[in-house]
Amino acid sequence: MTRTYINELRDHLGKQVNIKGFAQTIRKQGGIIFLVVRDITGTIQTVVIKGNAENFQKVADLSLESVVSVTGEAKENSQAPGGLEIFIESVEVLSIAEPELPIPVNEKGEGETNLDTRLDWRYLDLRKEENALIFKVWTLMDQVFINFFTGRGFIQIHSPKTTASPSEGGAELFEIQYFDRKAYLTQSPQFYKQMGMAAGLEKVFEIGPVFRADPSFTSRHNTEFTGYDAEMSYVESHHDVMDEEEKLMIEIVKRVKEEYGEEIKKLFNRVLIVPEVAFPRIPFAKVKEILKSQGITSDKVSDLSPEEEKAIGEYARINHNSEFVFIIDYPTAGRAFYSQKYEDKPE
Repeated sequence: MTRTYINELRDHLGKQVNIKGFAQTIRKQGGIIFLVVRDITGTIQTVVIKGNAENFQKVADLSLESVVSVTGEAKENSQAPGGLEIFIESVEVLSIAEPELPIPVNEKGEGETNLDTRLDWRYLDLRKEENALIFKVWTLMDQVFINFFTGRGFIQIHSPKTTASPSEGGAELFEIQYFDRKAYLTQSPQFYKQMGMAAGLEKVFEIGPVFRADPSFTSRHNTEFTGYDAEMSYVESHHDVMDEEEKLMIEIVKRVKEEYGEEIKKLFNRVLIVPEVAFPRIPFAKVKEILKSQGITSDKVSDLSPEEEKAIGEYARINHNSEFVFIIDYPTAGRAFYSQKYEDKPE
């Protein structure tokens, strides 16, 4: 029988279906056992009665997170989570889990397992709906990003991730051995994007890893991350670039809310807000003035500290009704050499 995903069950009410997934919870109530099965699309309650002796015993003997194939009739039941359930006709155990898991997959009502242990058992950690959702959203974001730029005539590039010499001043680089010589992991595809402009490609974009030998140990640590990059020729100013980025961010949030808004609300208690106003564009000097008036200062004269970034984000939310904000007109002293200066304000 062809497998049906759990999120498709409403289209098969009153019919025999087959689902496959993990045994998430098992509740025994006398002559009935409720088995909640989870696949990548969701969860469903299944029911087996004692009169179905062979399959009743199979479910009774199951350990949590075992992999099962369940066949039965999909029915509406207002008492069941989601209003649906499957009345089990047969169960096949595809993979039996150990009775005691090294980390719990369902941690409701418990303190979360420490990070080191979670990373040791990462494949189990990723079975949690909250963690799996991150990858679903990430996949959609990539798709929206690619469609957005290809729809505007951009060309996708894949730049090298190792270089023969340091770039952007050589700071914060990871040095590696490349056969009989030294090489470096790239900090950015910036120069390759600019090479695309010089080559006449006019508009390029890339999704790829970025490496920074940043010795900080915070929640904002960025030794390796995925960068969404774009470059375009024949702009009148940097505002042309910000115009495109603003449209991109609105499209990404809109699509993520359409596809996963309910799951995000359920699992993270966060309501996604699709921007409806233009993102404020505040000059760097003005930002420093605003923050100083709030008693927030830092020793960074040509950049913003994490505390300043959070504070100006909150300022934009309260005063401009925007969860996004552009900071413009940075001091030349804090920027890379290729940043364009104002002709009348070289500083």
